[in-house]
Amino acid sequence: MNTLRVFLHTLVWMENSRKFFKRLDTFLDISKNNNLKIILVLFDECWNAEPLLGKQPEPIPGVHNSQWVRCPGQSMVLNKTSWPIIREYTIDVIDRYKSDERVLAWDLYNEPECSKQVNIILPLLHYIYAAARSVRNVQQPMTIGIAKWPLTTPLALFELSVSDIISFHSYGPLANVIQNITDLREVQLGRPILCTEWLARPFGSTLFTHLDYFKSEKIGAIQWGLVAGRSQTYYQWKSPKNAPMPRVWFHDVLYPNGTAFSQLEEQLYIEINH
Repeated sequence: MNTLRVFLHTLVWMENSRKFFKRLDTFLDISKNNNLKIILVLFDECWNAEPLLGKQPEPIPGVHNSQWVRCPGQSMVLNKTSWPIIREYTIDVIDRYKSDERVLAWDLYNEPECSKQVNIILPLLHYIYAAARSVRNVQQPMTIGIAKWPLTTPLALFELSVSDIISFHSYGPLANVIQNITDLREVQLGRPILCTEWLARPFGSTLFTHLDYFKSEKIGAIQWGLVAGRSQTYYQWKSPKNAPMPRVWFHDVLYPNGTAFSQLEEQLYIEINH
């Protein structure tokens, strides 16, 4: 593992940009000291619609991603008078790190279709992309991950057209991933490809089925989840309240103390690295 994909949030920047950048710099320094590059995600359209500052609610026992919040959140998405703030945030963050070797790439908006309001999000996506491209001399590539097929929808066509490197999400078995990559190579011949979300063990998306293929095809791959934590993504999507700890985790690879969920998975990483 040499890359982490990390989500930022507009509200934290709005509250105090100086402290926001100080914390982010500390994190980037820690990552650099551990030979990790970072993909920064600026916006996200998944899970709870209305983010709030302050101490966050405790996770609901047994529930996958029970307290994850969108960015910038539904209120700012619907209120166009707040869009200049979104633009300022985009420009401020990218401009600060545009030549920073600690940052590998910019993931502008995670799964814009996730809130099922693409007609509303797509104009905002155009607005954010224009803001991002207004920053001069950005050294890192930009991307927006494709999470839904076919590649002929207005959203997918936009994502493909604006991405310096192509990224996509796939939680299905290997056959699905192979088809995804075949489709992407047909429309973007020669463009580097990253699978920026995968790993759903009960769905057939596992380290044992996928890693060799990603390596052989030179596809960068970032599985969802590193350490089992507050997001509780070791539970499946739509897991019920108070669900028991699953014997087979959905996402994530490490316990909080740093030991691997699976010794066989740990050994696989060691072997594939040689």
